[in-house]
Amino acid sequence: MPATAHPVRHAVSACVWRGEQVLVVRRAKAPNKGLWSLPGGHVEAGESLHEALARELAEETGLTARILGQIGTRDLAGPRKSVHLHIFNAVWLSGAPVAGDDAVDARWVARGELGGLKMTGGTRDLIELAHRLMSRG
Repeated sequence: MPATAHPVRHAVSACVWRGEQVLVVRRAKAPNKGLWSLPGGHVEAGESLHEALARELAEETGLTARILGQIGTRDLAGPRKSVHLHIFNAVWLSGAPVAGDDAVDARWVARGELGGLKMTGGTRDLIELAHRLMSRG
C-alpha cells in the first residue's frame, strides 16, 4: 500500500530589517517553543502571500513592513502535515515589536548579536542570505 502524502500548507516568514537590525520572535508553541526565529505563519484560504505576511506580522509582532521580495522557499515535513514556507525580505515601516499570537517575545537584534540566541534550524543562514541580498539592493 503506498504511503499517504501529508497535506501541504503554505506559510510565510520574513526577515524584517530596521537598519542593520533584524526582527526575531521567540516561539510560544511546540515544536519550536522557546527558540528564536523569524516572524510568520500560515497562509489562510483566499490570501495572497503578501496579505498573509502583513497579517502575520501584525498579529505576531504589532509591526507593519514593506515587503521587498521573496528570497527563497523551504519545505518542512512534520508528522501530520507538510509546510511550503515562502521567505521574504522586508523593511520596517511602523510599530514597536510586541509579542502577540504565537510569540512570547519579539525584538530587534543586531546581526552580530544573533550568536547569543538559540534559534530554529537554518534561521541564521536565512538572515545572512537576506542581508547579502539587501546589501546588493
